[in-house]
Amino acid sequence: MPRKPNDGKTPSKASCYRDAATKLGADADLDNVQQHIQDNFGIFMEKNQISQYRSLENNRVKSGKKKKKPGRKPKMAVEGAVNEPVKSTVKEDPILQFVGIVRGWEDKMGAINVKKVFNALYKS
Repeated sequence: MPRKPNDGKTPSKASCYRDAATKLGADADLDNVQQHIQDNFGIFMEKNQISQYRSLENNRVKSGKKKKKPGRKPKMAVEGAVNEPVKSTVKEDPILQFVGIVRGWEDKMGAINVKKVFNALYKS
């Protein structure tokens, strides 16, 4: 059913309910809310319609609160942990240690710059 055009003089039923809820309280009895709307605005509303507006308003108020995002929270990045190679307690081969150091350089400078450094070192 299409809405009737609002001439600006008559308030909407939703605004009537909001006014009644602020004056009588959000958990006021349906009979009192119905009587308040009838007396102040001259609009008759069924109790089930008042109940529906009440639940819509409650949901609107609840949706304004920040909801938690699903899933695990990301771990905070420790400063410098990404740039430094992981050190193990097992005694490693010197070649593996060198590879770990080069990976750290790669994270800091980028792979292209590390390649330029090695090219400059081994061309001479």
